[in-house]
Amino acid sequence: MTLFTVRTGAALFLAASLAACGGGSDKAKFPVSGTVSGLYYDSLTLTTGSQTLEIKKPGLDSSGVANVVNYTFPQILEYGDVYFVKLVSNPAHQSCSVLQTAADSAGHTASINVSVTCSINAYTVNGYISGLKGDGLTLINGSLDGTLTPTKATVDANAATEAAAEAAAVAAGGAVGSGAKTPSFSFATAVGFDQAYGVTILAQPKGQHCTVTNGAGLMKDAAVLNIAVKCEDNPA
Repeated sequence: MTLFTVRTGAALFLAASLAACGGGSDKAKFPVSGTVSGLYYDSLTLTTGSQTLEIKKPGLDSSGVANVVNYTFPQILEYGDVYFVKLVSNPAHQSCSVLQTAADSAGHTASINVSVTCSINAYTVNGYISGLKGDGLTLINGSLDGTLTPTKATVDANAATEAAAEAAAVAAGGAVGSGAKTPSFSFATAVGFDQAYGVTILAQPKGQHCTVTNGAGLMKDAAVLNIAVKCEDNPA
């Protein structure tokens, strides 16, 4: 056996040993993947490291519920690489949360799977009452909420609070209408974006008749504040 043959065989053995022990280039690969649930609108954007990924809304199942979305960032990580999936921007009309609260490293678990949950933004239904002289007025918001019975004392107190806030805002240089709002009534259950609301009168106050203006509509991206309830005395 020649010296060249011995050296060649030793080199081949060393290369095979290094590959078996991870000393070669065949390191474990870890895609950064996950799922998104509750996504109904586009433009959800996530990031990890220098990568960003925009996720489109999925289709709906037979019950009208958004299907779960599977996502994967394009760059594959190697063992020990750090990843931290964060929210860059919410989809329209929704708020999402990433269920990863701290940076981690590839290989810490067998695979990388970061979940994201999204929900439709919801806002309150509010309004103002004028002319109310007593108690007994009862309002209802369709089948979305229970009844609401604003009293004259509450209506008057809220009006005084809003007037004081408005005066303070204007005195501080703010524009007219910039003071904090304190509506006469506010329903407890918030209504999701693009969902219907409908405020009507269930019971009239004693000796008066009240009517509702702007009581129905589809929820937009802000609380409803333009519902007006006007009360007048019954004819003698």
